[in-house]
Amino acid sequence: MKILFTGLPYFGKRLVAELNEIDPKNKYVFCDTYYSRKDQLRFLWHLLSAKKVVSFNGASSESGSLNWVLRMKRN
Repeated sequence: MKILFTGLPYFGKRLVAELNEIDPKNKYVFCDTYYSRKDQLRFLWHLLSAKKVVSFNGASSESGSLNWVLRMKRN
């Protein structure tokens, strides 16, 4: 199962690296949707096949990534 993470880069990158080490049967992917246009596109690409999305931020109603998650009916 693929789980997609977004939000604060420091915590997200560290957690995803550790989860990938201890749980090789699942795939954990982090995308920095705040500062990287490339990662914004990667987020949309991975969202197509992700089963869950975890956000490390206080997303407001104006969050582009959260809007896509809701449109695609991901949790």
